[in-house]
Amino acid sequence: QEAIQEDPQFAPAYVLLGAFSQAVEQNDQAEAYFRKALTLEPENSEALQGFGLFLVSQERYTEALPYLEKHLKGNPDNSLSLDGLIESSHHLPGKEKQIRAALQKAWDISKNPELGIRYGRYLLDNGEPQNARNILSAVVEVSKTPVSLAELALTCDLTHDCNCAI
Repeated sequence: QEAIQEDPQFAPAYVLLGAFSQAVEQNDQAEAYFRKALTLEPENSEALQGFGLFLVSQERYTEALPYLEKHLKGNPDNSLSLDGLIESSHHLPGKEKQIRAALQKAWDISKNPELGIRYGRYLLDNGEPQNARNILSAVVEVSKTPVSLAELALTCDLTHDCNCAI
């Protein structure tokens, strides 16, 4: 509040007030603060993510997507925004392809093993064991851990390649 009194155009203070208001369940105030931050700085990464995730917490999935998508453009491997986008997409008909695209982009850009495993699991859940195996093989090349090896072994088993699974 003091930062805003000193500089009413300081968007990060509004983002923090939005997060605090959300934490203490003052949702109307939280929304107002996030909106003010975005009015001041429409490209503010923290405001985009904070407001998008706030809207997801309120089950306002259609409204949340544009903010999360915009945040993910600049931060494609951000797990929190990915989670919000995935949750929103699950609740909106016709948005399933968006989940795959976001996970693929996050993996392609970051080569983060956790995101690769998540992408592989998504492919498995959607009946694409061979594609999952390809992704998980790439994950093992980046990070050979018990988890990545176990995930790859599972996909090998599902594609009936016992030697690979072993």
